[in-house]
Amino acid sequence: MTSSISALVLWENLRNNLINTYTYCIFKLFFGCSFSFGCCYRVWPVERTAGQKREGSLWTASLFFLGALLLSGLMLSNEVAATCENDKPKSSHQSVGVLKSVYDGDTLSLTDGRKIRLIGINTPEMARKLLPSEPLAQQATLFLQSLLTVGKPIQLRLGAQRKDRYGRILAHVFAGSGVNVTAQLLEKGYGFQVLIAPNDCAAPCYLHAERVARKKRLGVWADPYHAVRAADSAKLKEGFAVISGEIEGVFLAKKTVWIDIKSNIVLRIPRDRWKSFHSIRQKLVAGQELEARGWLIDRTKNGKTLKKHYKPWMITINHPGSLALSF
Repeated sequence: MTSSISALVLWENLRNNLINTYTYCIFKLFFGCSFSFGCCYRVWPVERTAGQKREGSLWTASLFFLGALLLSGLMLSNEVAATCENDKPKSSHQSVGVLKSVYDGDTLSLTDGRKIRLIGINTPEMARKLLPSEPLAQQATLFLQSLLTVGKPIQLRLGAQRKDRYGRILAHVFAGSGVNVTAQLLEKGYGFQVLIAPNDCAAPCYLHAERVARKKRLGVWADPYHAVRAADSAKLKEGFAVISGEIEGVFLAKKTVWIDIKSNIVLRIPRDRWKSFHSIRQKLVAGQELEARGWLIDRTKNGKTLKKHYKPWMITINHPGSLALSF
């Protein structure tokens, strides 16, 4: 009994530290199945004659093990989805508004005058100034409109950083039914996941949703216009992009960490954000292939002249989730 209590205490401590993470889900899957197998095999032996093997008990334990495996798998998928839910409806980060209109796939307006920018996603751009709409922009806008109803209230979970540089409110948006619209858009392939600290509380959920679309090659993951670009591509253009390439070198300056990608791109990481990359820093070395996402900036536009060793294209990265070392 004492060992059982100790085990339960250990489990509770681990659960408190790992809850709402993928590590927790995987750990629970392993622990639950192993525990079920052990209990069934030891606690429910069947009667047997001398010298008879314990086949009945082992068979029973195996059935319970398979049952626990299926149940734990369902619980794991539910917990991944749970991180998308509006789980703190009465917190100071919550707000309610009435939808006035949808601008595009990641921006909408409320009747009280607020303009909302969805956290965690970047969708194709609608036509602006002299630029035409990007492929799938109209589809993303229509899909967001299908999730929300003009004149009806929507739930907002405001970001830790409340506004972007354009003055828009940054928020996770939930339809009247409680559906997280960002997760829905990502799962259908109508945009790319965006990770910008400190507004990253739903990152595991959004990553999972994006992976569903990427695996099925839906939306942006099937459209050549939005394809992952090689760092040495001649088709690089300003705007949001997912790029791939080989690290050429990593250089630490006073205020910035620079990661040179072979050929045309450099990644800029603010030095005050570098500590958050601790889990992958040792892998960010010359020769490592990586995938990065963010807004590409042409450093040569308007006739700017760069120093000889400077790269013409730059992406600012402030979250380790914007880099993938295996893809």
